[in-house]
Amino acid sequence: MRKKRILLTSYSGEFGGMELRMIQEAAMLSAAGYEVVLAPRKFDDIDLFKAHLSGLNVEFDTFSVPPFMEEWKGRRLNLLRSNIIHRRRLKRWQVDLVHVFLCWTTYGLSALHVATAAGIPTVASAHNVFPEVEFPPWSRARIEEACSGFLGVYSVSQSAHDAFRKVFDPYLAADTIVRSIPNGVDTNRFVPSPAHRQNLRNKYLIADDELVIGAVMRLSDQKRPLLLLEVFSELIKTRRGLRLIVVGNGPLERQMRQKAADLGLGGNVIFAGQVSDTATVYPAFDIHLLLSQREGFGLVT
Repeated sequence: MRKKRILLTSYSGEFGGMELRMIQEAAMLSAAGYEVVLAPRKFDDIDLFKAHLSGLNVEFDTFSVPPFMEEWKGRRLNLLRSNIIHRRRLKRWQVDLVHVFLCWTTYGLSALHVATAAGIPTVASAHNVFPEVEFPPWSRARIEEACSGFLGVYSVSQSAHDAFRKVFDPYLAADTIVRSIPNGVDTNRFVPSPAHRQNLRNKYLIADDELVIGAVMRLSDQKRPLLLLEVFSELIKTRRGLRLIVVGNGPLERQMRQKAADLGLGGNVIFAGQVSDTATVYPAFDIHLLLSQREGFGLVT
């Protein structure tokens, strides 16, 4: 008997919390006996995404549906291309269910529409607090078509749930299951650890009496890392022995390093880069600071 095949896809632009959630779900479904195809659209950090799948029995590919819902320009041509090319591709994959991870109001709806048009049942998840928007008639018609194949929707927090319903309730069938399933934390991994605390502090020559502010994030505009440095530069004027550890990488890393130098922060700011197991760094922090413009449910917090 053929195993059920599930496609996990998204309109990803960077590797972050939503993408980690995709990997966790892929691992869970694979362990439960499903065949899993994880296929986001192609983006700059796609190799980092793929590297995190090492050791998992998960097929990896890309599913870059031309954006007829996410972008206005060229929407009609992109819709035609999607129906001709990507609907056939879904059928070749022989998937029984498509899960689309939604990271913004319309980001992911093109893939959802293609799956519904191919006659494949869909579920979706909301990973951010969507801003309320007024859709033009053309978009409303396509959203109704995309949502007609929904089996259910979950959101990663109550706030994301409420925002999703406010925007999409008019398009959902009465029997669509809508739930909030908050992000979870593995409390066997993320625990206080004097050993981890001391190891990291030794590595960066941080004294026991110094106060450490930690910031774990993708270094991109959404997380406002440059503002983080401005806040920190004000804080060190009021307290001695203050250090900032920035964990993560991203497109703003070079600007951050330059700004830290311009602000005269010197050795007070430590750029730790990408850390494969963040459970080893949290115990070294006294405070964690996250200044995102928007979050559905910040995994790092």
